[in-house]
Amino acid sequence: MNDEKLFQEIKNAIADVLDLDVDEVKRESSIIDDLGAESIDMLDIASELEKIVNKEVDLSKLRKELPVGQKMTVGDLVLFLTKY
Repeated sequence: MNDEKLFQEIKNAIADVLDLDVDEVKRESSIIDDLGAESIDMLDIASELEKIVNKEVDLSKLRKELPVGQKMTVGDLVLFLTKY
């Protein structure tokens, strides 16, 4: 799956889980700070991501790859899932 198609699918999934308009979800959006996700939402987002890539998604691995203090963005999810 190419980068743009993956981004669109992730964008739609996040908008659905967080009950947002898809236009509010940008690559640079912090999932928690900008989009308002809470811990429980992250589990739902991970579940939706698993459906997109047809594999188990462990967001804790992504958090470990991010520099300390960096907020997880939608773009980070896209880069992370391109590895799958």
